Amino acid sequence: MKAVVPLISCDEAQIFLSKKLFFKKKIVHAELIYIPGYMFSVSCSHIKKNHLNVFVDSIIGEFALLSSKNQFFDYIIQKEKILREIPIDQAREIAVNEMKRMFLWRSLKTKKKIPMDIITDSDFLMYPYWIGYFKKKEKIDFQAIDAVSGKEQGAKMKPLFIQYLISENKANRL
Repeated sequence: MKAVVPLISCDEAQIFLSKKLFFKKKIVHAELIYIPGYMFSVSCSHIKKNHLNVFVDSIIGEFALLSSKNQFFDYIIQKEKILREIPIDQAREIAVNEMKRMFLWRSLKTKKKIPMDIITDSDFLMYPYWIGYFKKKEKIDFQAIDAVSGKEQGAKMKPLFIQYLISENKANRL
């Protein structure tokens, strides 16, 4: 199974995770996790690269564009341990709908119609994120960043990480 190579080191992740708008958080623990999902290739003759790679996680079906510069490695995991709540057909439908929405938005912005030519199946993929756990009063909370780009993952992605942590029973380790 393929996984995306994380470009953010543990030390860099802790720096990213400890920064917040008006205060700094003291990270109690940081860990690299891999979220399972489906990678699709979207062909479109109206974009510079001719195709885009998109990712739909297999836990709750969140959508993300993947960089064309991503590097991959073989990730060894037992197939029965992979959380697959979203079947590939539903993931493909999510990818198509999100791409249509993205192309429509871009068409409205540029006043040119951008048709999506085809979306094809690709590999099942593991995508890396750094999770930083921190104390908030007497409770433990967490924040996540993309382990490739370093971008903070907001409220939209939090249910994905919560579901992953529950399924992996990692929340009980703290």
